[in-house]
Amino acid sequence: SALTGVSWQVACAAWVTLFSFFIARQILLWSREPANPKTLFAILISLHLGLIVGLACLGNLDSLWTADSRSLHLPGVHKVREFLEGRAELQFKSMFGEQFQLTYFWLVPWFEIFGQNPFASSLALLALRIGSWVLAFKIAKELFDLRVAVIGVFLAAFVPTQIYYSMVLYKDPMVQ
Repeated sequence: SALTGVSWQVACAAWVTLFSFFIARQILLWSREPANPKTLFAILISLHLGLIVGLACLGNLDSLWTADSRSLHLPGVHKVREFLEGRAELQFKSMFGEQFQLTYFWLVPWFEIFGQNPFASSLALLALRIGSWVLAFKIAKELFDLRVAVIGVFLAAFVPTQIYYSMVLYKDPMVQ
């Protein structure tokens, strides 16, 4: 059975609810115990992996690839792989025609390791997302303090469009 928009909404709502309870607890206990950034990142990663595993358990991993994934992005990854192997040249025709994105270069090794499947693309996108969390955390901590960095990263981690685009091979997540 295909994953519907309602199922995505329910999954995201459950995820955000769990996050809300956790962040409320952290804020309430802030003065008694310092926040451990490694623990916070581990929770974010496990929640994100939980969504992927949940989709796998429901037999809906294919929902992580849209029509664009199959018709535009997967052929783009193949062209980049051929380019990296020296068998083809990268060509730029137009913004909407034949093109490549930086994500395609990122996906090639993930597909080599895990095979070309929605699970592999979701792991690759999660790795990009983790990198953006770490970068945002470090910048916020340097400019402000630990509390602002933690709250900022947690808020950014639960933006529904970011959850969707960091799991579904649809648009270029390196830009998002």
